[in-house]
Amino acid sequence: MKAVQMLKAGDKLYVLGDVIDRGPRGIDILLDMMKRKTPLVLGNHEHQMLRAIGVIRKYNLTMQEIGDLCVAGQAVQAINQSIQSNKSNPNDSKVQARNKQAIAECEKRKRESINAVPRVKLKDDEMQALYIWIGANEGKITYEAFNRLPKKDQDAVIKYLEDSYLYIKKTVDGKPYLLAHATPPPY
Repeated sequence: MKAVQMLKAGDKLYVLGDVIDRGPRGIDILLDMMKRKTPLVLGNHEHQMLRAIGVIRKYNLTMQEIGDLCVAGQAVQAINQSIQSNKSNPNDSKVQARNKQAIAECEKRKRESINAVPRVKLKDDEMQALYIWIGANEGKITYEAFNRLPKKDQDAVIKYLEDSYLYIKKTVDGKPYLLAHATPPPY
């Protein structure tokens, strides 16, 4: 809000992502930006939110189910990391043995978590999407605030995020600028 108050007539504010998951007011900031028609360059947190909300809505998940499936998603991520480690260390028998044990433990944890939510059958990447946003990147607070909004406001937030930019090219005083959250596409 201090940055907004510093704007002068003719100034234009661009926000370069990660508005959410930085405390309890991320959804309030998005709603304010929407009112002001502030251009948003999508950050990884907003991207993660879109992916996770898509999964939550597709399966109509409760908070308890989200929690259980986050555990499964964390296990999926750990399995994938162990597999990558094996590929990177094909001749190291200690690494191979350690990863084999880790994969077995994670598969067990994944099965137990999935069994806690028998009514849905998520794909590994869907469970991982929940874990990455809700579990690993502080999305739970943001999701709870989002979930308190009326459905029409939730839909408006989703549309705003879907319509946001990956990057913006601007020229200021004859100088070209590329506004991006991180390294721009295709990297």
